[in-house]
Amino acid sequence: MKFISRLSLSLLAAAVTISGSAAAQSFRADEAEVERIIKGLECGDALGCSEAPEALRTRGFRKKRNFKFVPHTDEGRKDIEERAEKGELPSIDRKIFFAYNSDDLTASAQQMLTNVGTALTRSQLLPYTFLLIGHTDAKGSRSYNQKLSERRARAARDFLISRFNISPDRLISEGRGEDRLKLPEAPFSAQNRRVEFINAGMN
Repeated sequence: MKFISRLSLSLLAAAVTISGSAAAQSFRADEAEVERIIKGLECGDALGCSEAPEALRTRGFRKKRNFKFVPHTDEGRKDIEERAEKGELPSIDRKIFFAYNSDDLTASAQQMLTNVGTALTRSQLLPYTFLLIGHTDAKGSRSYNQKLSERRARAARDFLISRFNISPDRLISEGRGEDRLKLPEAPFSAQNRRVEFINAGMN
């Protein structure tokens, strides 16, 4: 009888633990933030990310208003980044916090990515492909920061694909390490540690 009672208590404790763990990993989207993300990434008429006529599509890319979208090549991704910096493509920066010196997503990172994932599955953004770029601050060596930024961008991408069933073809990840600091005058600032999202055109 005592054995059964102890077993029951053990099972109950395990169930509570599992339930609590699952709840800790369950996040609800912040609708106000979702709308801000949609607004920041939505393609307006003045931007060069609307779909080109069928006749302008060629092998490997689509030509859109004199811009060749080739997100699967390094040269193409750099071109997309440069156009985003000029304001020719919609983009947003979001602080995605990771465990120290790691690509493990913190709870706040998962919450932010839940907002992003919810936005990417809304009708306004559903037709588009997105470039996810990981950035670090200037602490540590340049080569280490480059690899860390790549791992972190990939972790964000994997979260969005697994949690929101987003097609892998819609999300392309890369890292820029410390090469493009948000605050060059403050190279060690936490503001530099971020993931950038760029609308790379129709998928």
